[in-house]
Amino acid sequence: MKMRIALKNNEEWFSFANNMFIDHRCLETYFNSALSMLIQFTNLCCNWYISLNKYGQFSNLRRYIKVRNLIFEKNSYLTR
Repeated sequence: MKMRIALKNNEEWFSFANNMFIDHRCLETYFNSALSMLIQFTNLCCNWYISLNKYGQFSNLRRYIKVRNLIFEKNSYLTR
């Protein structure tokens, strides 16, 4: 349950940061650093989830990897 809440908050923050970047180009540097922190946090969630579920279910792992990959794609676009 805690991991689901973390994922939901992650998605909401990423959506907010993305919308702000589109509306306010001058905040590019700020949101690049915010996205970097978000990548680190999402990777931490992925690693924690894998370790917790080493001998259990991987039902939500696909969702975490999907969000992580989306963040990587967006960050590489912003830093081009």
